Amino acid sequence: MTSKAAAKKAAIEVEVATADVTTADNALIGLNAAVTTKTSELTTATAGETTATTNKTTATSQKAQATTDQARGAALLATLQAELVPLTDDVTVKTYLKKVETDKLAAQNVLKDAAALNLTDLLALKTMAQETVDRA
Repeated sequence: MTSKAAAKKAAIEVEVATADVTTADNALIGLNAAVTTKTSELTTATAGETTATTNKTTATSQKAQATTDQARGAALLATLQAELVPLTDDVTVKTYLKKVETDKLAAQNVLKDAAALNLTDLLALKTMAQETVDRA
């Protein structure tokens, strides 16, 4: 092969190698962009995971607090219910005593009304007796 042919062959090989390098560079640029995108997605996912972990911790804490509050509420309710029993009994007794007193008052009013009638009759008899004395 002549030196011209060798030079032409070398020039073609350089051109092919340059095209291959350009293709490889373009592929590398595409891969770098993909890596950048995936890195950004990973950062977003990591932030989401951190937020979810924080939310889970907060919810767990709130659940524990709610459980404590519920236990305290149940204890308070039991105490109030225990204190309510004597009060209910007291109301029942006092309601009964009120009824007894109301019944006594009603009976006394009946006696009072009867006495008032008797008094009216007695006053009438007194008047009649006085009239009889006055006529005699």
